[in-house]
Amino acid sequence: MGFAMRFISDDERSDPRIPPGTSQASLQPTRTPQSDVRVPTRTAPTPNGQAEFPPGFVPASWATTLPSGVESATVATIFDGDTFDLTVNGVTSRYRLYRSDAPESHDPLECGGNEATAFVQTAIGRSDTPGELWVEDVGQLDRFGRTLAYLWFTADGQPYLLNHVLINAGWAENVGYGDSFDPYRPELASAATYAANNRLGVWAECGAFGLPIDGIGATRS
Repeated sequence: MGFAMRFISDDERSDPRIPPGTSQASLQPTRTPQSDVRVPTRTAPTPNGQAEFPPGFVPASWATTLPSGVESATVATIFDGDTFDLTVNGVTSRYRLYRSDAPESHDPLECGGNEATAFVQTAIGRSDTPGELWVEDVGQLDRFGRTLAYLWFTADGQPYLLNHVLINAGWAENVGYGDSFDPYRPELASAATYAANNRLGVWAECGAFGLPIDGIGATRS
């Protein structure tokens, strides 16, 4: 891919590396019920002669450019499908995808956790600038002190929202944090419905989110 990244499993439920005394919000994700909303139909391009994108891998059809005010970030570490160390302006910090909850990759390993992490690697590798993301900071920390953010990239010149891509491909759930900041509410809800209806990602592999790797037999069909 032309860049080096470190992959470390990191459970959202306990992060001992957060410094004591870090200012933290009380925000905790809660599942958002699926609703009958608009399903995205835009098809992803195939840039630079690469193989076809995975199912559900679509650009942000509601946008033509990256949002104003986003900051360039280099990916230092991918912990799992929704948690990263990013370097912005020379400072490396822990970031957590906002409103996009991927399966845990350990403690316990949840069904789809490793696959979600691999999907993120694929997504970033398909970027026009592999290993680089653009951070749309929502101005809040989660209870572990991680910066909550929307993360963007471009492929073949089109904007992609990683939070949305993961949900649309079935490798993350659409979640809420109990706050009113929700600029992509219909797009993320639509993506969740699309993934479930088309049995993509976790829906195909596991049958449901949040299942330990040894608990998939009862729900998988």
